[in-house]
Amino acid sequence: MAFQTSNPIHRAQEEMIKRAMETIDGTLLLHPVVGLTKPGDIDYYTRVRSYKLLTERYNLKHPVLLALLPLAICMAGLREVLWHAIIQRNYGANHLIIGHDHAAPMKNSEEHSLYEARDLMLKREEETRVKPILFSEFVDLPGENRYEEINKQSDPTIQKQGFCIWFTGLSGAGKSTIANILVIKLLEHGRRVTLLDGDNVRTHLSKGLGFSKIDRNTNIRRIGFVASEIVKHGGAVVCAAISPYSAVRSECRIMFSHNAFMEVFVDTPIEVCEARDAKGLYSLARAGKLENFTGINDPYEAPESPEVKINTIHHSPAQSTDLIINYLIKAGLLAGE
Repeated sequence: MAFQTSNPIHRAQEEMIKRAMETIDGTLLLHPVVGLTKPGDIDYYTRVRSYKLLTERYNLKHPVLLALLPLAICMAGLREVLWHAIIQRNYGANHLIIGHDHAAPMKNSEEHSLYEARDLMLKREEETRVKPILFSEFVDLPGENRYEEINKQSDPTIQKQGFCIWFTGLSGAGKSTIANILVIKLLEHGRRVTLLDGDNVRTHLSKGLGFSKIDRNTNIRRIGFVASEIVKHGGAVVCAAISPYSAVRSECRIMFSHNAFMEVFVDTPIEVCEARDAKGLYSLARAGKLENFTGINDPYEAPESPEVKINTIHHSPAQSTDLIINYLIKAGLLAGE
């Protein structure tokens, strides 16, 4: 029995699933769409957490297979319903539950499309080999309230405190790589995140600035100011910039309230950074063709007491991200699993 949904499952749907499963002796294929959905739908990460929560904590009395479907909702009506049936059959399903607005292009056509979809699937049953079960056949279902735990997954009041994670380290140390993985992890934990990457900031926010000490400090102050404004409004922000001078990093720290600024020192030896040298910057600096390059002809002042120090020789990017996530959980800035 396949059930395809694009939003967290509510009580009425769970009851409908239980009753539908009573008609067959088998497994429920919970097949949520996690590609592009309708405007206004709940975001991908919140939906996935709610599906996992439902399958792990609630007894549906039948085996459940949770399989994410990277599919875009096209709202193409009957043709899309038939397409979904073929997809479910390819996953081994014999039955497909059809909801009131399953791929319906217009609100006033939902009920009409529902029964047309059933009739079309019955006509094409020999081809699809999937039998339709209509949501509306269960007329005495309870209200559509979701479970309290599932409601919390999308509750905007949970974890309201903003915070800034500030990556510093040499060029090629791995700051951007770890920062991008961290953004995904924070999204999975239900936080809305802004990424301020050094290269992108210089393209837009700090366009026109050079690489003298004065210009570099101006660039870092701008990043710090924007990040502090995001944090004031409860957002999470990840900043990845070389930020070589300790004094201006300290200036940025005091822009934030207590416990809202976390410095992450990506401590990668210069030999390793130079070996990576994807942009060829170290080679240019060694040849005297690039001035004010950190670590070669401009100093890097390493943090004395960062909240997290990462050695990329001994930790992979994923392991490094876990160190940061664990710190945030211990600091009360992020909910644990």
